[in-house]
Amino acid sequence: MFYSIWLSRIVSISACFLGLAKFVISVPTTQAENRVLLISLDGFRADYLDKTDLPNFQRLISDGVRAKFTFDAFITKTFPNHYTIVTGLYEESHGIVGNKMYDPVWNEHFQLGKPSSLEPKWWNNGEPVWITNQNSLGQSAVINWPASDVKIRDQFPTYYLPKYNDSIPFNDRVDWVLRHFVEDDVNLGILYFHEPDRTGHMYGPNSPEMIQMLQILDKNIGYLIDEMEINNLYDTMNIIITSDHGMADVSVERVIELDKFVNSSLYEYDNNTPVIGIWPNKEEDDNVIYNALKNVSEHMNVYRKDEIPQVFHYHDNRRIAPILLVAKEGWSIFQNLTETFPNWNDTKHFKGAHGYDNRLEVMHPVFVAHGPLFNRNQSQAAPFYNVDIYPLMCYMLGIQPSPNNGSFARISHILNLNPTEFPTENSTDVFEPSMPVVVPTSGGQDGTPLSISAIVALSAAFGVGLLSAVIFTAMCVKQRTYRQAPCNYKPIIDTSLDMYEQEDNDINQVIIQTPDQPIEGRLP
Repeated sequence: MFYSIWLSRIVSISACFLGLAKFVISVPTTQAENRVLLISLDGFRADYLDKTDLPNFQRLISDGVRAKFTFDAFITKTFPNHYTIVTGLYEESHGIVGNKMYDPVWNEHFQLGKPSSLEPKWWNNGEPVWITNQNSLGQSAVINWPASDVKIRDQFPTYYLPKYNDSIPFNDRVDWVLRHFVEDDVNLGILYFHEPDRTGHMYGPNSPEMIQMLQILDKNIGYLIDEMEINNLYDTMNIIITSDHGMADVSVERVIELDKFVNSSLYEYDNNTPVIGIWPNKEEDDNVIYNALKNVSEHMNVYRKDEIPQVFHYHDNRRIAPILLVAKEGWSIFQNLTETFPNWNDTKHFKGAHGYDNRLEVMHPVFVAHGPLFNRNQSQAAPFYNVDIYPLMCYMLGIQPSPNNGSFARISHILNLNPTEFPTENSTDVFEPSMPVVVPTSGGQDGTPLSISAIVALSAAFGVGLLSAVIFTAMCVKQRTYRQAPCNYKPIIDTSLDMYEQEDNDINQVIIQTPDQPIEGRLP
């Protein structure tokens, strides 16, 4: 008994050193309230709800909640943020630090659409909510969510598609996930849709085509509501509609070309434009590259790894490059523009991008929610962070969350709860995105002296926690050896998950699916 008590304290202390929040779950009152449907509409910016008349979104909001916006994680890319939403971890914590990245210890690359991106080792630093749910004997149905086709920590979702398939219309995805709620006693459903991200990239966030796509998505949401009502789910299940990032207007007139300032033979790079990670081929080239780039443009920030702003939570991971380039809003960074667009006609579909500073208004994702645990007609809820969605879902599912960077207290204002129903958090995370270390106290009330044995035991626990933190930090800050040059990347315009379905995607082709478009593939 003594050892188990102190082991739990050691784990708690270590979690605090890692900046991870834990709380004790208070289970909602009925089984129906424990069901959650999470939907991501890729690239749905928070202010898109005000661009045109969207009656079905407004129907959800009038009976539920709309946050002013949420803060996504930096960098504001698709795979990192979708993994943040379902793990409650910042990118530096879960390790998916870009749609494309390099691991200097493994000397291996990760890129959308490549077989290596399906290897569990890239993902195992985080525990997605479907695994947390299944470890608590729940069942999960996940369709097309990034990493749902990866066997993370030896588990797939209970029900999932073995391969990402963007040809499946939104309404058929809805049918698939609702069927599992009705027929298979699923308590967690997760659905991903690739619009309006694709339209935003190709036509821009303020284009007529975007208005058309938003109206189509509103009809899709109307179909979701209708089907939930038919199946008696609408008023008994908690629905969350959110996104991974926003979208900014871009142009080939606002481009920084690295070849004009530094010799490309000196480095390799992670191309997550408008964010670029620079890996010098030799250690002595680090200063050469940094000095060559740091003052080339007022539209680009250049950071050494230890200079990256703390507010980004983007530092403590070995996959983050020694030099980071971050473009200002509306600007892009390419090694060579001509190589990126060998056919200049392709630039007509280079109209929108994301990846920028997550504090920018144009990067803020949408958040709409409805259900028995949410407030009603709360249309201007205070913003929060997307790391907070994981502890929120765990609360609604009635399960104990894994250690995470989120804060239930920061998101609880959107819930219809009494103060006595709040989970008890061990984290003192506040709205400003910082995670102070809090060491749990022991012994009596404040001012009561601890016994000598308690002090000795607590000191030992503290020492073990500190050692764990030191080892973890050493692993995080370890950089590549510079003697192993990573493979060269060919710059690719970010079209989110397009590459995941088809490696050689034609950038000139866009398909806008209407609600009645025939299905190209039948769901299992």
